[in-house]
Amino acid sequence: MKNWNTLEADIDLIMNTHYTPGRNGRQIDKVIIHHNAGNLTIRGCYDVWQTCPASAHYQVQTDGTIGQLVWDRDTAWHAGNFAANTTSIGIEHADMTSDPWTVSEACLDNGAHLVAAVCKYYKLGRPVWGKNVFGHKDFSATACPASLAGSQYAAYMARAQSWYDHMTGSTSAPAPAPAKPAPAVPNIDALADAVIRGEYGNGAEGY
Repeated sequence: MKNWNTLEADIDLIMNTHYTPGRNGRQIDKVIIHHNAGNLTIRGCYDVWQTCPASAHYQVQTDGTIGQLVWDRDTAWHAGNFAANTTSIGIEHADMTSDPWTVSEACLDNGAHLVAAVCKYYKLGRPVWGKNVFGHKDFSATACPASLAGSQYAAYMARAQSWYDHMTGSTSAPAPAPAKPAPAVPNIDALADAVIRGEYGNGAEGY
């Protein structure tokens, strides 16, 4: 991120379709996390969502780079539940492996840092799963966010809380993540397949 305190992403690549302007008069009260079901770049997500009825506010690449694809003030189509979409920020995470799905350390750390930053910016309080942080599967019949609600859940939430404590002046910063891995390789087919299976989307058309 260019600025964690103001939620300024490394890259802005804003969708021109498959989102709903505004938030239907509702306020942001949660973060919903996702995994790509593939190792997508920010551009990879953008390209898939140009042709499929889905979107999210942010994508965290395997190398930790964060992109914004839908402005926070608008409603992304990510939870499979329009009411949840109008009150949430959707964060996608690229997968480093597929069997089983896992995210890289850089993706986990920056994804968790982004959760903390969103919670601080919107005054949601310390990140707590089931209170102000949820997985996609809490709103739709899907396994998403895979490892982030499974094998990497404890590390992810501990890091999110540690970053929140640091950002609010309670503690020192968490230990830095290891050196960034190689840049993500787009896997557009994987995310497209997930969209086709109905794991994404919920626009005004009912997707």
